[in-house]
Amino acid sequence: MAPIEPNGGMTYDGYVDVDQNGNVHASGNGGGKEIQRKNAERAKQQQESRNKVNNEIRQRAGLKINRNLATFQHQTRPDLPGYGNFYRNQMGTEAGKDMFERYWLGKGDMTLTQSQFEEIASLAKAIGADKIEGKKIELNGKEVNAKVISFYGTVHANSLGSSTLYYDLNNNPIGFYDVFDFDPKPWGVRPYDAEIKTRLVNLDGQMVGAKPFKIKFP
Repeated sequence: MAPIEPNGGMTYDGYVDVDQNGNVHASGNGGGKEIQRKNAERAKQQQESRNKVNNEIRQRAGLKINRNLATFQHQTRPDLPGYGNFYRNQMGTEAGKDMFERYWLGKGDMTLTQSQFEEIASLAKAIGADKIEGKKIELNGKEVNAKVISFYGTVHANSLGSSTLYYDLNNNPIGFYDVFDFDPKPWGVRPYDAEIKTRLVNLDGQMVGAKPFKIKFP
């Protein structure tokens, strides 16, 4: 606001208002506009502080924040609400990202493609699935061997965790089943860092309506 000159020629740089009773109120340094500017600046600082705290929590959980990675969007993938884009980028494979999108957007159950199943079965074999005894059950009228495979420490650590693979009696992989849900478990069931990550995703997912779903093959 430009300076004004009251009686006597005194220059005043500020905000002047006249109320309904004719009383004059003056505020220096821009008055109302200055207050608005300071409020906006304060709100920005508060948001930056909240973001810093959130980032520190996720760094302690081992999520390896990368600003460019967290905001980069592949042109064929949707923009997810909340922390969805960030979490999706923690999935180690394209199949894992597909699964996470289905969870975050509440799209329901998923059937693996042949190539997705073969990739998972190959990884299971590489980490020692052949040496796991498993449990004989009946599946679709046939006797099979069900094995719970832990994918922690692999590229599917954040997407599959522990899942069930089905093998025929010749130990050939023929099926898969899991529930994608980021369900909190008692401390000690999962590795500590995995449980921290799971609970963070679960809490943030509740804010956007994420829904657990079943993954199967065939």
